[in-house]
Amino acid sequence: MNSFMGNSRDVYSFISSNSWISPEAIPYQYKGRSYSSRLGNYWAAVQMNDQDNDGICDSPHNIGPDVDDRPLIEPHDRYSIRG
Repeated sequence: MNSFMGNSRDVYSFISSNSWISPEAIPYQYKGRSYSSRLGNYWAAVQMNDQDNDGICDSPHNIGPDVDDRPLIEPHDRYSIRG
């Protein structure tokens, strides 16, 4: 989980072996509720939706040809990791 904020340009990844989400589900708390899911990163430059209020955006974030399938709706410090 990273928070990409305050950048003049978003990160770009081209034909990489980068992994943009956690390798396995992580137990976490968001807004007082408990969840378990693979988690991505927060991208300040992108406006996204979170209809089910689990803290994970409803659609992926493209990073060049790579994808963050589980982008966070808020910066990572708004989540509490359990474990």
